[in-house]
Amino acid sequence: MSALLARDHYRAGNLVEVSQVASSLQLLGPWLLQAAAEPGSVRPTGNQDPSAAPYGVYRCWGEAESWLVLAVREDEQWTRLCAWVDDADAAADRRFATAALRCAHRGDVDGLVTRWLASHPRPDGPDPVGTLAAQLQRVGVPAAACRDARDLVKWERWLHEENYLRSLPHPEMGMVTYNAPPFRLSDHSEPVLFSAPLLGEHTKEVLQDWLSHDGAPSGTDD
Repeated sequence: MSALLARDHYRAGNLVEVSQVASSLQLLGPWLLQAAAEPGSVRPTGNQDPSAAPYGVYRCWGEAESWLVLAVREDEQWTRLCAWVDDADAAADRRFATAALRCAHRGDVDGLVTRWLASHPRPDGPDPVGTLAAQLQRVGVPAAACRDARDLVKWERWLHEENYLRSLPHPEMGMVTYNAPPFRLSDHSEPVLFSAPLLGEHTKEVLQDWLSHDGAPSGTDD
């Protein structure tokens, strides 16, 4: 903010450097305190959640590109998941009766889920993982398909329905899909979106209109 104020007042730029570590420390207070009180107790958790199991990303049918996200926090969700895969033994296993017990036996739980998804019938259609996730959602189990950017655009229709994805013309790449802002403000109109700039496209505008510099750099037109 100081740099912006100085730019408006003095018509000159500033160099702003921010340490990524310093800006992230404010989010790590509880873990820093725990590490100080119990050295070695804080370790990377990956996709795990300390209070939920199964919780993570699981491969389906042994395929490298088919992954399902599960987030089973409540005991009733676990019961519904066991019923969905028709595994009465897992539902009755006392090791998995509560979230705390499932977390204590996380390796066994993850192994069960991996085996379930490896052998579960593959849904018909072009988006089997999305269909699998929808089936689980309908029975009350939090699930979602793990998508890459291409599949998000292709399969997640709500992104189009919410007008989050916009197609804009680019002078060299043709029509390109861009992300719109992920929020809307009730008292403000949506910002105008532009395609990605070409190299040097706005140099003259920045120099003349923002920095009051006479002309473009020597040897360039823009």
